[in-house]
Amino acid sequence: MPELPIQYGDFVIWQKDYLQREEIRQQLAFWKKKLDGYQRLEIPGDLPASDDADRRSAIVSVLLPRELSEKLKEFSNLQGGTLFITTLAASIALLHAETGSTDIVVGSPLAGRNRSDLESLIGVFINHVVFRVNTGGDPTFADLATSVRDTVWDAFANQDVPFEEVAKEVAGTSGPAADAFYVVNYICQREYARASTFVFEFAGLRMSTMPSKSQGALYDLNFFMVEREAGWRLSLEYRVAKYSEGFAKAAHGKFFRLLEAIAENPNRKLSEITGLRKPRLIRWYSRRRRRALRL
Repeated sequence: MPELPIQYGDFVIWQKDYLQREEIRQQLAFWKKKLDGYQRLEIPGDLPASDDADRRSAIVSVLLPRELSEKLKEFSNLQGGTLFITTLAASIALLHAETGSTDIVVGSPLAGRNRSDLESLIGVFINHVVFRVNTGGDPTFADLATSVRDTVWDAFANQDVPFEEVAKEVAGTSGPAADAFYVVNYICQREYARASTFVFEFAGLRMSTMPSKSQGALYDLNFFMVEREAGWRLSLEYRVAKYSEGFAKAAHGKFFRLLEAIAENPNRKLSEITGLRKPRLIRWYSRRRRRALRL
């Protein structure tokens, strides 16, 4: 293989130098303004006495029908966005409907390889961003997707500053640390070596991946979509010390039905798509809590 022009150590040195540049100060100013008045979005658990140190997790998952994913892609193209943006908007609509909050903040990891000389370099470049969207006024899903699209592009344009620096700038010393700045995460990506559009084969060797297996919850709730050869799979990883399997399946099923409603007609208002007058998860949590108190 050809010799690499730079090594990972070169990137580390470059990043340290880059942190002193005016571009980083401008990006920090963007995030400080974007996250002014920030409060972490909390999804109440339905299990009593949740232990924050218990990071055990489980996953519920479903394969999306091809027709559904194709309709979502078609809508994404018409909106000038991507499937990531459309499904991220769906997750935001779900969180709005299920919590009653209009100030929705979801985190997501980025590859961090936004320079051509980093594309083939081995190393961890992942950075994190947060997408903050206001869902007030009962917009149509199409309008929400447009707002999410603009939010995503703005975040991408300011992704060079390390997330740890953003957390310190916004939260200060008394706020949540970077690893607890948000507890709801969203991912949408192809799975290399098993996606139908990607085959990793060289010198007679073919790469394949291990089946998904939860290694422990980094977040309370982690919604993710992964494209494999069979199609797009929608999954939810949840922290078992805080949420029951029934709770997770209810949220996951709601997300799936929401995607179906969006594919059918994205121009309906959020209240029409979700069909909720009162946050459903909060109602479900309240019933569980009352039942537990009776017991």
